[in-house]
Amino acid sequence: AAETAEAAGAAAAAADGGAGDLRAEAAERKAEGNGHFKAGEYREALACYTDACEKDPSEPVYLGNKSAAEFQLRRYGACVATCDAALALKPEFHKCAVRRAKARTCLGDLEVAETELLAACEAHPGEASLAAELAAVRATRAEWSSAEAALASHDAHTARVAALKVRGAVSESVDADMLLARCELGCGRAEQASKVCLGVIREHRSYVPAYCVRGKALCALADLDQAEAHLSQALRMDPDHTESARTLKRMRTLKRGLATAKEHVFRREFDEAAECLTTVLDNELVAADKAPGAKDLRARTYAERANCYQRSKQYERAIKDCAHAIYADPRCKEAYLTRSNALQGLGRHDDAISDLELVVGKLDPEDKGVHKRLERAKFELRKSKRPDYYKILGASTIASAPEIKAAYKKAALKWHPDRHASKGEEERAQAEEEFKKCGEALEVLSDPRRKQLYDEGYDKEASDEIIQREQMRYGGCCGGHC
Repeated sequence: AAETAEAAGAAAAAADGGAGDLRAEAAERKAEGNGHFKAGEYREALACYTDACEKDPSEPVYLGNKSAAEFQLRRYGACVATCDAALALKPEFHKCAVRRAKARTCLGDLEVAETELLAACEAHPGEASLAAELAAVRATRAEWSSAEAALASHDAHTARVAALKVRGAVSESVDADMLLARCELGCGRAEQASKVCLGVIREHRSYVPAYCVRGKALCALADLDQAEAHLSQALRMDPDHTESARTLKRMRTLKRGLATAKEHVFRREFDEAAECLTTVLDNELVAADKAPGAKDLRARTYAERANCYQRSKQYERAIKDCAHAIYADPRCKEAYLTRSNALQGLGRHDDAISDLELVVGKLDPEDKGVHKRLERAKFELRKSKRPDYYKILGASTIASAPEIKAAYKKAALKWHPDRHASKGEEERAQAEEEFKKCGEALEVLSDPRRKQLYDEGYDKEASDEIIQREQMRYGGCCGGHC
């Protein structure tokens, strides 16, 4: 019996000694982990802290260290589980209670975080860190509710401000991501909404709302084929998803309207095409009051209808639609080009040139076709400012050389200064000016080359430059024409 008791005592002492060795090793691993943590080497720190926890699972401090490393590595789910284990060992471990709440906040579990913090505050009423974290969680919940309410009342800009604050705190929540995506779309930032949804889809391939909202965003960006693909995928995953079904139906109606309008344009049925595009603009996926984010699609549709009006010579209506398109998308090149054509149709060449210069200067400097259109517009402006020599002489535009000379004699006789010598100063000045114009008209219209250039639209100054170049090139008095 004595020997047995002695053996048991020795075994207990050996066990205590072994446990002491493990605790010492755990402390060493913890110290090593602290070094890695301070250096920002969180993976290495986590490995050390995990080893320490395994060697001494009864020490809550090691679990607290481990949860800190997990938090830094954005392993929020694991962080919550580790904090739970630490708090089970030490309920007054306030750092872990706060860290668990932060991790839950990042995951979007705000209600659970608030419930746990309330319980902790009741158990430890004097702990300021718990009260501060509880206030932070409640503030985030309030911002989330504010964003949802603003979005429901179609105040997307206010909603977006609140959603960005939520996203700053809730970094790993799909619901928070989708809240922001809907706000971005409502603010007309369809490209940003699409990117947020794409990030969600990459992480959660079967998350239907992300496909639906991205489909709407792609539709707003006028990428209708991809929009249809996303909405169809959403319905394949969830045939009962009402929002996707409703959006897909409206989008297919929209696509049919655009296709029909294109067919009418191909047949030069511009009025019918404009009617189709009017129906498209009333679609809930395009209308400004229903889909404020669909700026690209709305701009494209207005620009296409403007082109129909311009080609049917309804210039004022074309200009109005171009203004709508440019308001929706200030970089809508087609709208500027169509408006320049309509302005030239109304004789407003200066305004047409301004639009073309904007395209050349800012929107598409490399488009040689626009450069040519700009030169043509400037030519038409100079042409519009030329004197009408045929009108001055009272001659037909197809008059022969003898008819032009006869018309000149008649007009010159009418405005000869001698016939107006007895009249007032203003009338004499007008007569002199008209007589001078008659001489200039004869000079241009009696010269075959000058008349040709005038009929082509060149003014007198441009004609003189062309003839001078021809004389230098070919020699002679008429550039080789005499």
